[in-house]
Amino acid sequence: MKRRNPIITGLLNALIPGFGHVYVNNAWGRFVPIFLGSGVLIIAAYLLGNAIQNIRNSPFPAGLCPSVLILAVLVSLFIGGMKISNTRNDETDEAAFYRSKRTLLPQDSVVTKLQKLLKQRKEGLISSEQYDSQKADIESKK
Repeated sequence: MKRRNPIITGLLNALIPGFGHVYVNNAWGRFVPIFLGSGVLIIAAYLLGNAIQNIRNSPFPAGLCPSVLILAVLVSLFIGGMKISNTRNDETDEAAFYRSKRTLLPQDSVVTKLQKLLKQRKEGLISSEQYDSQKADIESKK
């Protein structure tokens, strides 16, 4: 699995909410709910910011309150995208580490192989000729 850059994931997630999941895990099922939910949050932040600015008759320039609230939503989306990427990168690193440390299973001993072969012969899974040829192969590899 390829590692994903957290900055790119964060930017994608902030520009198109939910697209970080698609970029990192190809999770289209998470894209739609996050996209819709973030869209609602951005619209709510805009409306709330306008309402705050109009109620208080603040001395701040027009559009500052909505901009700050929308920026807060986008920053949280950016940080969320970075977390998605970092989590996947950690999982990838752990999987690679454990794959490298995993020891190969020891090969079956000759006796075990012969016992398995005899069991197959007794159960009728192989013929006498197959049994004899495979037994000869196993014994020759000693």
